[in-house]
Amino acid sequence: MPVDPNNKPSHDFYALADTPLEDITRPGTMSRVSRLRGWIPAVIAILLIGAVLTGLLLTKSPSAEAAITLTLSIDGQASLVQTQAQTVAAFLESQGIQLDVNDSVEPEPSQPLQTGMTITIIRARIVSLTVDGTTTLLRTNLDNPDAILRSAGLTLSPADRVFVDGTQTNPTDLVNWPIPAMNISIARGIELQVVDGDETRTLYTSRATIGEALFDGGITLFLTDRVTPDVSSSVTPGLQVVINRAHPITILIDGTRLETRTTAATVIGALAESSIALNGLDYTVPGEDQPLVTGMAIRVIRVREELLTEQTILPFETIYQPDAELALDTRQVLQAGQEGMQQIDVRVRYENDTQISRTIETDVIIREPANQIIAYGTNIMIQTIDTPEGPVQYWRRLRVYATSYYPAGLGGSNITATGRLLQRGVIGVDTRLIPFDTNLYVEGYGTGIAADTGPRRVHPYWLDLGYSDADFVNWHEWVEVYLLLPIPDVVEYLLPPTSTVVP
Repeated sequence: MPVDPNNKPSHDFYALADTPLEDITRPGTMSRVSRLRGWIPAVIAILLIGAVLTGLLLTKSPSAEAAITLTLSIDGQASLVQTQAQTVAAFLESQGIQLDVNDSVEPEPSQPLQTGMTITIIRARIVSLTVDGTTTLLRTNLDNPDAILRSAGLTLSPADRVFVDGTQTNPTDLVNWPIPAMNISIARGIELQVVDGDETRTLYTSRATIGEALFDGGITLFLTDRVTPDVSSSVTPGLQVVINRAHPITILIDGTRLETRTTAATVIGALAESSIALNGLDYTVPGEDQPLVTGMAIRVIRVREELLTEQTILPFETIYQPDAELALDTRQVLQAGQEGMQQIDVRVRYENDTQISRTIETDVIIREPANQIIAYGTNIMIQTIDTPEGPVQYWRRLRVYATSYYPAGLGGSNITATGRLLQRGVIGVDTRLIPFDTNLYVEGYGTGIAADTGPRRVHPYWLDLGYSDADFVNWHEWVEVYLLLPIPDVVEYLLPPTSTVVP
């Protein structure tokens, strides 16, 4: 590139560059080239020294240092952070994090930072600590109530009552408390001297009253034991409690066994001390005025009486009267029956809810029963019915249930109850309804004679129609049966009721 002749540098190097090639070979020109070549090593050395110094300056610059990546956890919230700080303290300062004297930080602030390190900060929290009614607010980074108390310089005795967040717990269990404590309350135990008969004991209690202190100390009191001061009195330091024991007795009352003590002289006095009252007819065993004996068992019998009114229905009787004007097998109610009423007043006595006696106070018939009178007909009228065998006369008609039977069905037996041969025309009857040797006409069967009893029947209105093995016909139906002439010498005018017979 040509150089402006008006602005040529004065350096010989540039002058040489402008020299024509053919002029370089001239003697004067060669001496100038030799002088320029002497400067080249010096320039290179200066450039190298400058590069080294620049590198050293860059190495020492903070902006050129490599950043450290670490994890910052504050109260359980973790995040990744890059920093060029060299120590934990410098890092916290660079992040604008200020620590309270009770805050916890790990590692120590003086520790150097390393890539991958975790810095854990636990901020102190407010814990309410109440001791015997006085409340103090503590700022702490501790969670366990035992550790919190120890950090506050407090120690516990077995008699102290401790509540953590409202839950009472044993002092020895605090070290294993599973969750961070927010409120800790302590009631300090007080020394108490107890004189119980010939025995003197020392109790340590944090209870408010004497009764509660004795209960916690495993001292059982009965209803009539005398305690001085009273069990409702407040516990104070150096207090002496005196127990005057009563005599032991047993009271059995209302299904309960009460073991108690008394200073009374009689049975009724012991009951009064136990707030047990006798009401009405109640009594005791032994009696109320009996003197007490140590170990006595007293039974209280609760008595009550009830007056019951019981009414009983008095059934009426049915009287049947023959009526010659009424046709045979017809009935007429002459007088309707009416039930009577009997009233009995009974006094029932209960002892301990068990019925002991029933005493009839009154027994009165409020209304006498009135008998029912029914007239039954005895007027026999001869009538005629047309049959396939011709007209026949009958004197009674009945509706009965008919079945049939034959010798083979009886295991081969063919002799009837009257000695006749079982065949068609022989009819088994219930003699309460139809006497033997009565001539019968059965619709669909024909004529026959009552000559057998047949099998057992569920009601008297049942006939068994006889057949031989050769001509057997199976029957199971309701039919009309006619009792044919002659009329027997003895007639059963009042037949068994048919109310239980299925039509």
